[in-house]
Amino acid sequence: MSWKMDMKCLSFRLVASLLCMLVAGCGPKQFGAHERELVGADVAATLQAYADAVKTGGLTAEFAYLDSSKDFYWVPPGFGSAISYDSVAVILRRNAPMFKEIDNDYVSMHVVPLTSEFASYHVEILSKSIDTAGNTSQTRLLETGVMVKRVDGWKLLHGQTAILENEAAN
Repeated sequence: MSWKMDMKCLSFRLVASLLCMLVAGCGPKQFGAHERELVGADVAATLQAYADAVKTGGLTAEFAYLDSSKDFYWVPPGFGSAISYDSVAVILRRNAPMFKEIDNDYVSMHVVPLTSEFASYHVEILSKSIDTAGNTSQTRLLETGVMVKRVDGWKLLHGQTAILENEAAN
């Protein structure tokens, strides 16, 4: 009787081990150093393209870089809490006609690839703008956020922007 129990336990352990190996082998791929490097470079390039698009197309160019899902949120400078995509869209559309030029230069950028579909980032931005009246200003911003990879590229999923320093030129 004890021999039969030992065989049942051994069989159970063998089946359980095989199941564990099978499940582990079917899980997500390892996120290796090479893939991390590719994701980091891709996100950094997207952030630069975002700044370039705003420079050439104004504030409404941001829409191509914002995730419009229900998971999106942003905390703009001066806001005490997060706002939705729809609220950001209203602000962008309302403010876009007020600016003749916006030039966002990254002073520093740090991208942390989290998975093949998510990355966090931290940037310091020197933002120079000229409004339609010809007034210029320069603002140093600090921004942190999370990017998500969608079918049409990397998008800003959520984050926050804070003003570090604001200087009006005229």
